[in-house]
Amino acid sequence: MKDLSQKKQDYARKQVDKDEDNFRMDNQTFWMGSSWLARQFYLNYSKLLFILRKNVISKNKLLQLIHLPNLEENLMVQSTLEIYESFLHGFGQKEEFSASDIYAMIKKTFRTDFILVHTFCILEIVCKIFNSVLIQKIITSFQDEYSEGSSTYTMTVIYTLILFILIFLALNFRNKFQFLIEQNSTQARQGLIALIYKKIIQMSQHQISKANVGKLFNMISADLMSIEILMPYVFQAIWAPLLIIATTVIICIRLGAYGLIAIGFILIVYPSQQILGKLQQKYFALKNARSDERVKLVNESIEGIRLIKMYAWENTIGKQVDLIRVKEQNSIFNIVLNRAADRAFSNAMILIAVFLPILAIYYNDDSQKIDLNSAKIFATLEQINGLKFMLILSGVGIGFIYQWREISKRFATFISLKDQQTQRVIKNPKYSEQLEKLKSENQNRQANNQETKLEDTVKIDPFVKYTDQENSNQNEYPKTTNQNNAIEFSADFECFWDKNEKKQEPCVKLGKAVNFEKSKFYGIIGKVGSGKSSLFQILIREMPFYQGDIRLNGNIAYVEQEPYIFSGKVVDNILFGKEMNQEFYNKVIEACCLKDDLASFKQGDQTEIGERGITLSGGQKARLSLARAVYSNSDILLLDDPLSAVDAKVAKQIHQMCLMGILKEKTILLITHQVHFTKQCDRILILDQGQLIGQGTFDEIKDHVYQIEKNHHIPSKEINESQNQNERQIHEEEQNKSEKHSQANVEDINLDKQEDEVNKNNDDENNDLFTKDQDEQVQVSIKTLFRYFSQSNGGLILAFLSFIFFASAEVLFTFFYRIIGSYDTENDKDKLFKNAGIILIFYTLATYLKYFSIAAVTYVSNRKIHRQMFSHLTRAPVFYFDSNPTGRIVNKFSSDIGTMDFVLFFHLIDCTENPLTFLNLMLTVSLYNNYFFILAGFYALCLYLWLIYSKELIVQSKSLDTVYKGPVMSLFSTTIQGVVSIKVYKQINTFLNRFYSVSNDSIRTNHWFYQAGRAFSYNGQALSSLVTFFGILIAIYTSSNSDLLGQVVVYLTIIIELSNYLIRQMIQLEGSLTSVERVLKIINIVPEGPLKLPSDQLLVKNNELIPSKKNQQDHIKWVQKGSLEFKNVYMKYRENLNYVLKGVNLKIESGEHIGCIGRTGAGKSSLLQALFRMINIEKSALNDSKTGSIIIDGVDISSIGLNTLRYNISIIPQTSFVFSGTVRKNIDPLGLYEDSKIFEALKLTGLFEVVNNLEQKLDTDMSNSQSIFSVGQRQLICLARAILNRSKLVVLDEATANLDLSTDKLIQSAIKNQFSGSTIFTIAHRLNTIADYDKVLVMSEGCVAEYDSPFKLLVNDINDNEITSQSLFAQMVKHTGKQNSQIIFQIAKDKFFKQSNNNKEKI
Repeated sequence: MKDLSQKKQDYARKQVDKDEDNFRMDNQTFWMGSSWLARQFYLNYSKLLFILRKNVISKNKLLQLIHLPNLEENLMVQSTLEIYESFLHGFGQKEEFSASDIYAMIKKTFRTDFILVHTFCILEIVCKIFNSVLIQKIITSFQDEYSEGSSTYTMTVIYTLILFILIFLALNFRNKFQFLIEQNSTQARQGLIALIYKKIIQMSQHQISKANVGKLFNMISADLMSIEILMPYVFQAIWAPLLIIATTVIICIRLGAYGLIAIGFILIVYPSQQILGKLQQKYFALKNARSDERVKLVNESIEGIRLIKMYAWENTIGKQVDLIRVKEQNSIFNIVLNRAADRAFSNAMILIAVFLPILAIYYNDDSQKIDLNSAKIFATLEQINGLKFMLILSGVGIGFIYQWREISKRFATFISLKDQQTQRVIKNPKYSEQLEKLKSENQNRQANNQETKLEDTVKIDPFVKYTDQENSNQNEYPKTTNQNNAIEFSADFECFWDKNEKKQEPCVKLGKAVNFEKSKFYGIIGKVGSGKSSLFQILIREMPFYQGDIRLNGNIAYVEQEPYIFSGKVVDNILFGKEMNQEFYNKVIEACCLKDDLASFKQGDQTEIGERGITLSGGQKARLSLARAVYSNSDILLLDDPLSAVDAKVAKQIHQMCLMGILKEKTILLITHQVHFTKQCDRILILDQGQLIGQGTFDEIKDHVYQIEKNHHIPSKEINESQNQNERQIHEEEQNKSEKHSQANVEDINLDKQEDEVNKNNDDENNDLFTKDQDEQVQVSIKTLFRYFSQSNGGLILAFLSFIFFASAEVLFTFFYRIIGSYDTENDKDKLFKNAGIILIFYTLATYLKYFSIAAVTYVSNRKIHRQMFSHLTRAPVFYFDSNPTGRIVNKFSSDIGTMDFVLFFHLIDCTENPLTFLNLMLTVSLYNNYFFILAGFYALCLYLWLIYSKELIVQSKSLDTVYKGPVMSLFSTTIQGVVSIKVYKQINTFLNRFYSVSNDSIRTNHWFYQAGRAFSYNGQALSSLVTFFGILIAIYTSSNSDLLGQVVVYLTIIIELSNYLIRQMIQLEGSLTSVERVLKIINIVPEGPLKLPSDQLLVKNNELIPSKKNQQDHIKWVQKGSLEFKNVYMKYRENLNYVLKGVNLKIESGEHIGCIGRTGAGKSSLLQALFRMINIEKSALNDSKTGSIIIDGVDISSIGLNTLRYNISIIPQTSFVFSGTVRKNIDPLGLYEDSKIFEALKLTGLFEVVNNLEQKLDTDMSNSQSIFSVGQRQLICLARAILNRSKLVVLDEATANLDLSTDKLIQSAIKNQFSGSTIFTIAHRLNTIADYDKVLVMSEGCVAEYDSPFKLLVNDINDNEITSQSLFAQMVKHTGKQNSQIIFQIAKDKFFKQSNNNKEKI
């Protein structure tokens, strides 16, 4: 059962959506009746607290953005960003910015407010300085008037009134200072984030990868967040010397030369803080490097979570993350220990600084000379105590100053990166001279049998920037010399990723001039890694360097080989910032074959699609990306193999209606591995290893094409297949009517009406794919703390010990004050100082223990929590990742974990220490005078009622603030992933405006949280001031001696200082606990199932395990045959959605090769989801009483662990997945195989030479894999993984769709040879690939429509010599064209009779 708070929260969320009379705040309502004077006392925010309490909280609603006042223009991020940019532009062409430049920029931006902040800070210090003087006056005046027998205590009361005025003024100055700095820190932080975003959106994907995505996320969510939290303390650190100087003067006047002893100890504190701050800076730099690495790996893991699960890598990736985390936490722990030592030292030194001068005065018999009495002692205690608070806060500020140096260095380094300006370079003549000189020296060395030097020893760049006077706009290529040309390449053109890499070969080196004419259709072909995509990369200015000349005439649209789809509506992805032209839009939908897809979506083109298009099939993503390009109405279209992701029928339709239809007046460059689509091209270019080896019309170069295919060992039959595929275009006009008739027949059997297996489930009530922002709002309570401590073994015990140390320190503190304050009344001074000294020693010990114990408990808890957090994340069902944006999840690993690592430590100290001190002081004062029980009771009741009244609103304000930081992170993630499309389609301003919107929402919620806290804090402090004033008045008229009065006055003034800090830190603790609760929310995710079960060991005969290496966990190899059976399998993606698999029954014998086909949404990928248990199947469904199950080698896969299942199935996915790390780690992340085995796998995949030519070979870092491997080569890495694993059950999920025929042949050959005897299950669009398989499975609407040998599905009788069947498979084969369908028929026939003969021979 849900607890009451959870029920209340659920109810409130419903009201957010359903309540028609939702309260809205506007600025007119907010400012109405708020005069200037009222605003000085925060009555406007107090009024808003009341309004929101009445209209939101009391009605059980959740606080929302609409309830808050709008931002004023000067607080918006655009305003701050404009000033920042103006300042940076003032540096002109400065190459690199420094940390001091960033500091100067912030200082200039907020100069006026900072001057006010300094002013208010100084005024508060002045008030504090005179507080101790007035306390001495109050006690002295009381002694005089008491001895005179006065009953009015006029002067004492006057001094008390003046003290109250000073306290109230200090209270106002402090709140003014905090109000301004909180407002400015938020603006400063968001402005810096805006600078980063504006930099990122203008960078290339290559640059972003080199900049380290993890570093970017950490800067945004952790580093810059510290500005908001810690900036107020910097001003305390700046003005702490002023208070020290003033305290020095006053104490020296009060205690004479003995005051220098106190000052000496105080002065030790400030330089010690500097030393500890420098140490923190050192550890902070180490921590940043580890944090960047960790967050980057977490981000990659989230993006590749499906394949991580399928590869059974959860534990392996978890260990890598944990290893980085341990190193990171070691640095963090050192920082926290330094901060704990600083705080403990400051606390101890303050009491020592009071004790030693008094002790020296007494033992030197100077008590009479100095006139030492309780009044001076208490005044000194108050003076020193006020300084203690300032020094503690300044210690935090000094630590942040050194921390800021590292943050600003990182920020300045990133901002100094040049925007992606694709540079034209020329060979450096000095480099050539040095190279010739080196070669000559090496010849002499060889002659003398000396070691030669490598080319790397030449410390000169091989290329230098070419200054192009013609092209003044560095963001565009110059116009073509011939207006009839769309693109022009010079003969000496070549392009590459790094101009300083001496050994690198150009990615593309055409070798001859190439011109692309306007309104022409060009085909670009070549094997994997031949440089086709690289040619597009330089055209869209993603590749950074080129030599020679490129000229362009027209706008470009680009369809990526791995299309990126933005989260949002279908229509928004197509329009992509363009205005709606309904007539043209409908034509684009028709031409890109999206009409049926949109009809199948219940929301049509208003359907929400998830991040990276997770709710779409590969074909739908390709067509959607194509529709975006077509709708852009650009002059030049760069199409990187968009037809490979769709089946033959759809590819043909797109070719006819789109490429040859709606785009016939455009310049088209089509990269394709399906050569038959190039027959109608005006010109074809053939690339090999980056060089242009042939060009011309199809007829002119067809022999050349065939020769290339021969060089890649493609049999003559398949050469003819390619030829025949192209020849089929001749018959298209003749066959048009018959094919339409055939197509109609297919529609009659619902082939074209099959709904997408995911998108069909977008019903009206569940159209929002992502969980809403308000779902991220959490409730915090004391239970949150208990759950936090209980996450680690012994955490609660350690927390309890910490509490004991804190309580002990408070008791010792009280005794010290009581003993030292009884100086006037205690006759045995030796005993007094002896007891005080002993208590001081134990107090110092308890102080160190309480801080170090808190540091220890947070370290232990955070370490365990992060390990559990990542473990539970990787174990979460895939739907969690579908419904939560990557940026939101990464934010929890960056910002929330950062808060727990650093901020929570301080808040736990303050919110443990200060309440105990507060309670201790109130009880002590009350025990001195019974009248104080009444006052304390009244004070406690008022504070409690005010807390109850405001707490819920402030907690929700912080939760709302945290929630609205999420969209900023999500937009960063989206932008980083889709930056290519954003730039190509010139949507930078659109995304900038979107960023401004989410940033201003974040500032708006953040600003309100701080101001709500300010109103709450101010009123609480004002109440404390009044209680102090009346408390002192009560003490004056009821105290019997000055000692009691002195202690009461000092304690009550401490209470004021304490209440200010306590109230603020309690609000901040709510924020820290919100981060804890958000993290625990991930830990509370219900996992998809156990990775291993004890019974899994029973599957293995003779305890056959993969040998353990490098402490890797043993992996069970239990599949010996590879037989697979689906029995009555039903599956749905969510509980309240429709079935995507409907009673699937399928049996695959050991060693069979099965090809699975079907239109988009037929259920093909759903079979894999069920097989890998990514989604659990229904045990029974509808009116079917049969139990559903999937059986492998006689074992029900639901009865074994997930890793035990998944490790025994090898998968080669459609989209390759590589992560940061070496080539070796990417191929063998479990560390189970020797290098010789890895190289053997690379040879089998054709990657051996590519990897062997890399300087670091298997140790080459793949963090920026784009510049090392092509998309096809990354796919071959996935094949190498499968070869190493050598499973008896292998799955190919359209693995060769993006590959050329030769690479496809290579993979098919490697699979057949390396997995001989294994069961192969292939999802394919290329029907030729599966024509010689044992059986073909045709899926239709989640059901098995057909399942038999390919030949049997093509004929009515095995003696037929042509396709005679009307099966779905036969219809699909016919759609590939008459000639190609005959080839498929012959391959299937040969396979069938060969298999039949083999079976007869066995019999």
